[in-house]
Amino acid sequence: FGQNVNHIISSRTVGYSDSTDFFKFPIPFACVATDMVSGKAKIWHSGSVNLALRSTMSIPGLFAPVRSEGMVLVDGGMRNNFPVNLAKRMGADIVIGVDLSERNLKADEIQNLADLMMAGMDLFSNDAFALNQRMTDIHIHPDMTGYNMLSFNRQAVDTLYARGYRAAEAAAPQFQALRRRLGSAGRKLITRPAVDIGQKPVRIGQIDVVGVDNQEIAYILEGMTVKAFSTVTRGAIEDDIARIFGKGSYDYVNYELRGTEEPYRLRISCKRGPMHRIGFGARVDSEEFVALLMNVGLNTNAMRGHSLDVTARLSTHPSADVLYSYNGRKFATVNVRANVTYLDKNLHLADASPVGVSFIQANQEVFFSNMHWSDMDVKLGLRNQVYHYLNILTNPGAEGFNNLYSTEDYPGLFLTGRLETLDNGYFPTKGIRAGIGGEFYFTGFMPAHSTQFMGVADADITLPVTMGRFTLIGQGNVRMVFSSGAPLPFMNIVGGDMPGRYMDHQIPFAGVVGGIFRADNLAVARLEGRYRLGKNHYVSAVMNSAVDFPDFGKMAQANINFGASVGYAYNSIAGPLKFQLHWSTLTHRLGVYFALGYNF
Repeated sequence: FGQNVNHIISSRTVGYSDSTDFFKFPIPFACVATDMVSGKAKIWHSGSVNLALRSTMSIPGLFAPVRSEGMVLVDGGMRNNFPVNLAKRMGADIVIGVDLSERNLKADEIQNLADLMMAGMDLFSNDAFALNQRMTDIHIHPDMTGYNMLSFNRQAVDTLYARGYRAAEAAAPQFQALRRRLGSAGRKLITRPAVDIGQKPVRIGQIDVVGVDNQEIAYILEGMTVKAFSTVTRGAIEDDIARIFGKGSYDYVNYELRGTEEPYRLRISCKRGPMHRIGFGARVDSEEFVALLMNVGLNTNAMRGHSLDVTARLSTHPSADVLYSYNGRKFATVNVRANVTYLDKNLHLADASPVGVSFIQANQEVFFSNMHWSDMDVKLGLRNQVYHYLNILTNPGAEGFNNLYSTEDYPGLFLTGRLETLDNGYFPTKGIRAGIGGEFYFTGFMPAHSTQFMGVADADITLPVTMGRFTLIGQGNVRMVFSSGAPLPFMNIVGGDMPGRYMDHQIPFAGVVGGIFRADNLAVARLEGRYRLGKNHYVSAVMNSAVDFPDFGKMAQANINFGASVGYAYNSIAGPLKFQLHWSTLTHRLGVYFALGYNF
């Protein structure tokens, strides 16, 4: 829908967002869109500037068209990509035209979707363009070689700015002649300029929410950090908009600041999306070969009320999950979850000896979610974990594997808090991901365990820092099990590229395929350097280390291990494509890892 474009326009046109005459702007303005119903040009010289700007840049196939007064509006270039004649018709005496087109592309120059779209637009407007070009007083045509209408990344924008500046400098004699003709009066603004809330906070009064019913309005307003009759910034408003949109209930959520002076009226517009969902996913990698994911959600995108979410994962490590939730207005979301997982995998002990693990895990949970402390999403609840062991093959007397019952039950409670502001879950450049959690289990009814209770504490953080094309990503994980020898389901385990691949608490570790069990207290530090090639290609190098020890009295005997990997990744439409070479002191072997698809 172009939601980010809407944010840019709304944040920079404060004071002029109401329906108004564009000729009364500080600099008189008009723009052109194309009505796909009538095939005629729509000339915007009054109305909503936000709607006008979005329609005139709604490139077919890239942004959804803008619907207004029975019209379906797209980029004006479909009819007239250089509307000098319209400027003359509206009274312009002098026209300076900046031409960003690439006319008459050769066959070998049409290489991608953007080139094809540009060629198509030119096809419809070639005759008008030639006429309009001759009507300009000054014509500026920057070199567009290598770039097109989809060149939005930072390098492309900076390059095009520089080329545009050079093209304008080349026309300096024409500008000087025009200046002599006009005199030295200079530019005069008709009225005061618009306010850019990205640069200057403003005071707001009332907050209006449209497109939803009264109950949802109350729910949305209660969840916002921006409050009526307060001073706000662009970041604060758009953080709230992102949270509302992130609920998945709406196709889009936009905002405007109405009024001509402070306090402005904040207007939030929502368009309801589908309440139910069905989804399929696939992943291929060198550990599990193929994994398939199927999901059906009933009312899962609703802002409140009852919902049911069913997910099944088919692979060598299959699972099924059923989640019922009730989201009321006044309190946190209440959840009831049941899931079952089957694992039959050869893992490794701390001494690198193999252990064949085969069990069925069944979890039941009742918990509260959508509770917020500061910016963290907090969950609190009861959990019961049942493990039915089908087969355990290992060395006799291996710690954590002796005296196992055929079925073990671990009832307990848990509390977690998570903060997630990363701009991309797989190739982040900014933001933070952090979490902290605690679990408490009763084990006293199983005589094999020497303690009545067991506790688990964990924390993690991911923090990227970007300098141009290079991103440095620091990660840290800590997990401690407070028990005299953790039982198998709670033993620390490291390995692989995906968190929680074989055990829910598994920590990724470059240099290890599968998983290796570690002592009760574990810390992992990871540093990744990633360089972006082009738009979606990346090369990276990872170094990580792990420190583990059985208890704090034996820290001097801690095991310290290292691992490293180098790799290539491509951010494809089907998910990240990865290829890695890795090695670690835990395996003393060079390994290869390949994957295509999202983590699940």
